[in-house]
Amino acid sequence: MNATIRFLSKYRSFSSGARQAIWRAVPVLWVVRILLSTVSYRWLETRVLSRPLVRRDSQSAAEIALGVNRAARLVPAATCLTRSLAAAWLLRGAGYEPRLCIGVARDGDGFKAHAWLECEGDVVVGGEIREEYLLFERAS
Repeated sequence: MNATIRFLSKYRSFSSGARQAIWRAVPVLWVVRILLSTVSYRWLETRVLSRPLVRRDSQSAAEIALGVNRAARLVPAATCLTRSLAAAWLLRGAGYEPRLCIGVARDGDGFKAHAWLECEGDVVVGGEIREEYLLFERAS
């Protein structure tokens, strides 16, 4: 059974709020995925992280992030960076102030990178392997 079929069979058991979070996330993931391959990362990051905050939504940051992570199964090549940027966009639109983190680690002959998203002190996207990476601090 492929991943999409497994996802769709689980989808029926999700609450209406969880389903709503998934369908809010799908188009955002697609847009971020396409933009990551067509515009500069810096341009996209600036647009996402400067999105105006609105009044706090009734959905928790964890619920929004879970929707993004579930929806990512429906978007090919939804990398950690794609998921983190999409979740940051949705969280800012829901009144949260997420922090996008990028880490680097040595990988054999070179480096590898990983993105994760923190919100209100918790890692909400990409936290499963972040301990392997040294947070990359960019000079302003």
